[in-house]
Amino acid sequence: MTKKYCIFITALFCVFLGVLTTATAISPDREKSELENRSLQQLPTLEASDFKLAWPIEESGDFFTGKFMSTFETYCNDQFILRDNWVALKSTSERLSGKQENNGVYFCDKDTLITRFDQPDSQKVADNLTYVNNFVENVDIPVIFSLIPTQACIWADRLPEGAPNASQTDILNQAQAAVPGATWADLYTPLWEHRDEDIFYRTDHHWTSLGAYYGYTGL
Repeated sequence: MTKKYCIFITALFCVFLGVLTTATAISPDREKSELENRSLQQLPTLEASDFKLAWPIEESGDFFTGKFMSTFETYCNDQFILRDNWVALKSTSERLSGKQENNGVYFCDKDTLITRFDQPDSQKVADNLTYVNNFVENVDIPVIFSLIPTQACIWADRLPEGAPNASQTDILNQAQAAVPGATWADLYTPLWEHRDEDIFYRTDHHWTSLGAYYGYTGL
């Protein structure tokens, strides 16, 4: 009885995979995912140059370097049948299980998803600001400089209790002080003053048109 049951479950699982594979193959490719707000990988094509074999191998065509298969794998993942539904189901199941974070994204109050902000490498920040300052000092036109605070800064009160969240305001103050030759545009204040409005998408890290307008007023 147990053996027959195992065979039945195995056969059922194979049928399930077969149906999904067939449905994915015959369904039309989508260009964009509204859920993730990004373009989806389209079917890659092979050309004669992709079969070039050379040494070192990095100079070979895409087929031998693995680039083609990597792109094709991304294509299969992006075009999987009912992909958005599976992604939403996974997210919902994790929230119901009490999980508060998934791949660096927090499930926050008011049905908001916020990407965690970790303390950046201090040397890298200093180097990048030095590059900006060098640019400002070597041009003869006025330069306006600013950094845009994210949801993790403006909507920090929505984060789960105890969630690690580095200070973006410290980075903003450091950036302003490190580039004295540029005019600093304060985008933090207008966004903070309107933090109770829909200035960011709740399920996306971009700011909304309203948030962009308030950023514009800062400029």
